[in-house]
Amino acid sequence: MAYGQARRLSIFMVVVPVVLLPALAKAVPPQVGERAPALDLEKLLQAPEGAKADWESLRGKVVVLDFWATWCVPCVRDIPFLNKLQDAFKDKPVQFIAVTDEPKSIVGPFLKKNPIKGWIGLDADGSAFKAYAVLARPTAVVVDQQGRLVGWTIPSTLVDHPDILDDLIAGKPRNLGGPASLRHPDMLTHMGLDIDELVGTEQNRPLCVIVIRPAQPIERKALANSGSASFYSEITLRSAITSLYDVAWHDLFQSK
Repeated sequence: MAYGQARRLSIFMVVVPVVLLPALAKAVPPQVGERAPALDLEKLLQAPEGAKADWESLRGKVVVLDFWATWCVPCVRDIPFLNKLQDAFKDKPVQFIAVTDEPKSIVGPFLKKNPIKGWIGLDADGSAFKAYAVLARPTAVVVDQQGRLVGWTIPSTLVDHPDILDDLIAGKPRNLGGPASLRHPDMLTHMGLDIDELVGTEQNRPLCVIVIRPAQPIERKALANSGSASFYSEITLRSAITSLYDVAWHDLFQSK
């Protein structure tokens, strides 16, 4: 991209709105009502011996897949509330599986300090994240008792609206929307940001907005991608821009 063709670049703090990684943008996501993709998890933690995370074994249960990470601030913040939700449904046909792409060496010590109820699924190669088109964390994907996709949402929505799970247990249809409709407004609220104020009007919109702030100790890499915004910490400006736009740094400043 030649400098002369580039639109205005505004620099503020650590949020880069607007783009998705090209490889992710090309993927065709699964749709509500379709059979849920295979999970192919490397390992299950906190599950009964012999338990399997496949849709044949889970048939008859409403399944909540909570895609998270130990470095994800909103994920960690929601753990106590999700634990209470799991307690409320412990005697009902609902299975919670918290899926992360981190190794056991990281997840194990974390769980000792921050207990998560339910099963923990280790997705070392990220195949489950890809299969379910997960671009942001935390993301909850809900699957009905027949193994069909009910939709994508943020976990706090299930905490605030437990009737969603009650309806599914009762066999009532629900549609939470596909991955493209998912937004993470609480991410911006958590950082004290107003996305409309940052990106301006349609006529005066920058190519991207970089928001830079001191990193919190728990943040160690990209926090999330919320469809229109990507959140990073402890990453250089060069790395963020070249990664998101898949372009060499020197190409950004070439003139014809």
